[in-house]
Amino acid sequence: MKLMTKVLVRAIGCVSVVCLVAPVFAQATNVAPPPPPVLTCNNKSTTPGVVKDLRQVFNTAKPGQTYTYVDPYGAESTYAVPGDAALKTPQSYWQGNVETWSQDASGNARKDGTTGSRNFYVNGDTASRSPLGSYNAAATLPTFTNPWIVMGDSATSSLAIDPEWSVGFSDAKLLNPNPNVMYYYKFTFVADSDMDLDQFGIRIGLGGDMWRADDRIKGIYVNNTLVRGLSAEEDGNAFADFWVTPGFGWAIGLPNNTSWIAQGAGRSAIWQAGTNTVTFAVLNVGLPYPGATNPLGHAGTAIPATGYSSREESLAYGYAGAHAGTTLLRVLGATTVQDCTPQPEVSTPLMPSNTLNSADPLRFSGTVNNNDVSATTVEIVVFNDSGDIFRVYPVTITPDPAGDPTKGRYAFNGTGPADLPPGDYLAYAQLMDPNGGAEPIAWSPGIFEFTVTAPTITMDAPPSIPENTANTIEGTVGNPGVSSKVDVVVYSVAADGTQTPVGTYQSPLDSVGHYTVTTGPLPAGNYNAVATINGMPVNGPSASGLFAVTAITMAPPPTVTSVDPSTITGTVRFPGTATTANVQITDSQGKVVWQGVAPLDPAGAYSVQASALPTGDYTVTSSANGATASAPLKVIDPPTKVTVTAPPTLSPQQAAKISGTVTYPGAATTVDLKIMDSKGSMVWQGSAALNSDGSYSSAAKPLEIGNYTVTATANGTSATTSFNVVDMATAVPTLGQWALVLLSMLMAGLGLWKSGRPFGQRR
Repeated sequence: MKLMTKVLVRAIGCVSVVCLVAPVFAQATNVAPPPPPVLTCNNKSTTPGVVKDLRQVFNTAKPGQTYTYVDPYGAESTYAVPGDAALKTPQSYWQGNVETWSQDASGNARKDGTTGSRNFYVNGDTASRSPLGSYNAAATLPTFTNPWIVMGDSATSSLAIDPEWSVGFSDAKLLNPNPNVMYYYKFTFVADSDMDLDQFGIRIGLGGDMWRADDRIKGIYVNNTLVRGLSAEEDGNAFADFWVTPGFGWAIGLPNNTSWIAQGAGRSAIWQAGTNTVTFAVLNVGLPYPGATNPLGHAGTAIPATGYSSREESLAYGYAGAHAGTTLLRVLGATTVQDCTPQPEVSTPLMPSNTLNSADPLRFSGTVNNNDVSATTVEIVVFNDSGDIFRVYPVTITPDPAGDPTKGRYAFNGTGPADLPPGDYLAYAQLMDPNGGAEPIAWSPGIFEFTVTAPTITMDAPPSIPENTANTIEGTVGNPGVSSKVDVVVYSVAADGTQTPVGTYQSPLDSVGHYTVTTGPLPAGNYNAVATINGMPVNGPSASGLFAVTAITMAPPPTVTSVDPSTITGTVRFPGTATTANVQITDSQGKVVWQGVAPLDPAGAYSVQASALPTGDYTVTSSANGATASAPLKVIDPPTKVTVTAPPTLSPQQAAKISGTVTYPGAATTVDLKIMDSKGSMVWQGSAALNSDGSYSSAAKPLEIGNYTVTATANGTSATTSFNVVDMATAVPTLGQWALVLLSMLMAGLGLWKSGRPFGQRR
């Protein structure tokens, strides 16, 4: 790039305007400098009249104008000023000045009133040489007593002392660049307010012919601060430290504020808001220009090609006889302003938290800056901890709320649970090409790391219930996120394991994550309840529980007597986890008089034997899983048993004593008695009260001699026996009666013997 080529100026009487030197006469007449241009590094600046191309103002000689100089071989060379043909302002924005020096007739240096003047001219013959590299730029820009001259202006010599020695011009106003004199060239501009000064810098290309100039650029000042010097001893920033080669050749970078401050402790910004200056210090090396005469009368000759220090001692080295202005011109031929145009930017996507519950909707948001490229879409790229892209979420850019057309916002707001399984993730944003290019035009500067956790759901073991009743399904959701409901589906489970949905229910979560649903009445069968978090994907967390809806039957128990046990039998269908049936017997008052447990066989059948119960009406109830079956049970007394004891043989004078027992009398409290003669005629009838032990006793009237039967009847049951009534005087003793007589005689004999009297002896 040839952005710095218009430094060539029109000096007074100068055959070639490549000199760029400034008259140093205090009484010089100067034209007023043009207003400084407003310079920017922001190609998107909207400041009126801003200059975005440094070439438009850095070199303002007329484009195409040529200048002639003599090369080391004595031949004239022509240098044409490159530039923008459309540039309509020929005035130069450059001003020049010089360090002056003079010498008395004895060859002694003398001051001429210029602040900071230095005399490094070596008095002697034509063989005298400057110590190349020893005369470097001062650490601070000198303060000149001479005015800065607008390049291309006219001036007259009016220096009070030795005007012919004035640096840069002879009395004939011809160029006379004296050897070992430092020339200064200053460019002034105004920094655009619409750019970032921390990014503003100038790149000076060092290509091609600049190495063929004999003079030396010894330093570059920004706002009077030396930012590039020949040696590190001056400012810590030798030129060599900033040479770059890839694709550009050699170059010097005037640093931006950020890099300048970073290069040394305690530094402040060099570029400033408002007016700024860039000043080059160029040492005119060697003898005077060929053909000219310096103030001491030495004739100008070309500098030999050998015998000088290496070019590393200065920034420019080459042609003998070239002027300081030529040196600068060649250096500035490829100068550009560092581009600080704001580029489209997309911020790193952020989430409300770096921990996301998979039940929560996925939410990302960010901003877009400098979006004057009409981009409309941001893609949020989510990848897992293995580096695999997992999801890409395109979102539309929305306008900046403040109305800034170069800014916008983007946001992805999921409407349901995040479609990301639990794990660790990273996300970045990319601004998509509005022209349909495959590559994004900007990426977020960082990534957002987040973790997806899953809610948990549990279910309390559902109880088994009786048929045709509702069941209650409940449980707890842990870490529910924004989830507020649970869905429960109840399935009927067939014998082969097939599940068929029979009901869907929903429950809100309470403050501790608890849920509960109540099913409709369910027929007997096996069931499975499955609970899921409302809105979660089908592969989300779930909980389930099996339960049975149980039916039970009972065979009607037979009537039993109070001395017999009752056997209770039945069947339990779909017992679930139940292994027994509970059986209890209650009396007519509802009091439990017996209860027991009946084990279930593999088919669900049960059988249990209850203990004998008193006579009465009872209810038998069997149950399993809350299912019940009931049947009446009747307990009756055993058949009544009556006994009657025959009285002994009686005489007509004796009353017959009738006795006996009644077992299981039922409701009977008495025994009916009757005596029948041998002809079947009832000769006596009576009753006897039953004692608590079931015995009874009664005496009949005396009866006539004869054979009789006595019948006792209670509760419909009778017993009969017979007895006789005889005349005791005539009665032939019966075997029993003889036995009694014999026994009486024996007893009487025994008594006599004890008394000592013979048997039959009376007192």
